Amino acid sequence: MWSGATVVSGNVEGLPVIAPPEARVIGVKVSVLPGGGACPGPMVVGFRGSISTNGPTNVTYRWEIRGDTTLNSATETHQFTKADTWTFESDTLHLSCGSYRVILHVLTPNDMKAEARFTLP
Repeated sequence: MWSGATVVSGNVEGLPVIAPPEARVIGVKVSVLPGGGACPGPMVVGFRGSISTNGPTNVTYRWEIRGDTTLNSATETHQFTKADTWTFESDTLHLSCGSYRVILHVLTPNDMKAEARFTLP
């Protein structure tokens, strides 16, 4: 007998077959990792993100920066083999002084975002 299989007997001809639910992103978090530098020159900044899923799935995401400079990173993919939380860091950026929002934007399997606001004095 197969592991995880269900054995059913009797008249089951009219019963519907229900597919298991698809895994989804259930949580996204983002935080700012201040680096160095001083105004008026460029400041170094990075970001930490975490993505949680309720099962195995491929997640595509990107970083979005909004403020005096607007940037979107390339879309990246991470494969989850089980329900888990993955924590990771972005590449560092050199940004001008000003106010910004960083958004960790999950694109698939479902759309979800987390945002942090920060100011580089």
